[in-house]
Amino acid sequence: MNVAVQEVKPASAAPIDRQKIASGWIVRAYVSGHLKVVTCNDDAGKNTIEYIPLLYRSDSGSIMRHVRGQNLSQFIGKKITARAELWKKTFPDGRSVMYLDLYPVDEPRTHKVRVCAESNRGRYENARFFSMPGGAGLALALVPLGPAGTPSTKRKAPPTQRQGGRGGRGHTHKGSWKSHRHR
Repeated sequence: MNVAVQEVKPASAAPIDRQKIASGWIVRAYVSGHLKVVTCNDDAGKNTIEYIPLLYRSDSGSIMRHVRGQNLSQFIGKKITARAELWKKTFPDGRSVMYLDLYPVDEPRTHKVRVCAESNRGRYENARFFSMPGGAGLALALVPLGPAGTPSTKRKAPPTQRQGGRGGRGHTHKGSWKSHRHR
């Protein structure tokens, strides 16, 4: 769920600005078994930071996620729920990226994270959207979950699940095996 904007080039210099955009969601993330804890210095070079970098990809784009906290190696190879914070950092050359910092918690998730095209905002009616920098026309959608842990938004069913065909039994095309039976 921590994500960096797609096609982000490595920074040639430390960011000149870092802003917390929003926070307050509990999301789920899978920390793959091949990932490792990364150690680096903060922007000022004074403090050591440990995190696990995760790239969240979708059909539309991607965003970087960083699992932060103590004893991070215990989360490798596991699904976690985490408190999410959305951050934006700006570099001296004017580029900016958004990413999610994830802090593991023992609470049920409240949102799903999606990266979608700006033109597809209508797909998730109750989601909170954040336009991603870079001119790619992408948005980060935080989709609230209902009481059963399912998205509380109303999504249009894909064509394969719409009613149609003979007798309204969910057939999606005239070539259904039931339409070819001998009478």
